[in-house]
Amino acid sequence: MALTKTQVDEIIANQKHAKDQFLSAWKDGVSLHPELFNITTSSGDIDTANDKWQLCPASEDQWKNIICKLSRGERTFLASMVSFYNSSRGQDLRLGGVGPSLPIDT
Repeated sequence: MALTKTQVDEIIANQKHAKDQFLSAWKDGVSLHPELFNITTSSGDIDTANDKWQLCPASEDQWKNIICKLSRGERTFLASMVSFYNSSRGQDLRLGGVGPSLPIDT
């Protein structure tokens, strides 16, 4: 059974809404500790990001100095965000350490 144009338009609108909602939540997470993320928007501002790839986790060296100062909840939350890019690195951070140097998966 083929979809009507109205059904296709509704699916597209729902997908855009879901993407927008995810990006909004992602920006909220990045704003907790922006120093832990590479903000690559043209303005250098979190709010102008159009995609989570403009708000990637920073290098492991940047995390080393901060991760140990975070509460368990913050560490777990931020490590979960890192897991979107590199699951092994996110797991290492969640456990409270910074493991071997792992590149961000692209």
